Amino acid sequence: MKRVVICAALLLAACQQEKPKIDVVEAPPPPPQAARNEQVLYNGRDYKMAFTVADRVFHVRISGITRPMKAAEQKDATNIATSGVHYFGCKDKQNTQIINRPSFNGGIWSLQARCV
Repeated sequence: MKRVVICAALLLAACQQEKPKIDVVEAPPPPPQAARNEQVLYNGRDYKMAFTVADRVFHVRISGITRPMKAAEQKDATNIATSGVHYFGCKDKQNTQIINRPSFNGGIWSLQARCV
């Protein structure tokens, strides 16, 4: 009987002890890599997206893999860059904004973007 009382007392004492407070802290996301090359499939075609990051601005170059891009494909290049920077460089809730007019030279589209 004595053992039952002691066990019950210890059990009640353990239940009444204050539980330790645990603070959950999320680690900040890693900074974007300084340079990155990715193969992107867009509208059934393969493209190469290469970007570098300087002062939180992404310098993006889009080129075709199976064939060179054309000057008429500015909208495709802009969409690829926007989506790619958003996926590979921005935090979860951020969007991508193109900050200059895209330029075309020799089958490669170049533009700059940032996370907002």
